[in-house]
Amino acid sequence: AAKSPMALSLLPSALSFTAPATAFRSGSPSMSVLKGQPFCKGLPGAISPLGEFDPLGFSNDVDVLEVNRLREAELAHGRVGMLAAAGFLVQEKFHPL
Repeated sequence: AAKSPMALSLLPSALSFTAPATAFRSGSPSMSVLKGQPFCKGLPGAISPLGEFDPLGFSNDVDVLEVNRLREAELAHGRVGMLAAAGFLVQEKFHPL
């Protein structure tokens, strides 16, 4: 009976090495049509395992200019984040102390 709790504690770590039960879609991503319009007004960005990913619905009920503005803002913020990450590495290498 003493071995049972120990064996149960090892179960989650053993299950983490098994393959997932669901299979991913294979092939190229497709732009399916929802409500007569392509996803994100036809911009590329749907990826194979997730498909059309817009969980908060930012692309619903907006025009093409707003979708382009949101895409441009996302790229700009991503670039600023990458520069900030590079800044951490630079200041760790060249600090005055």
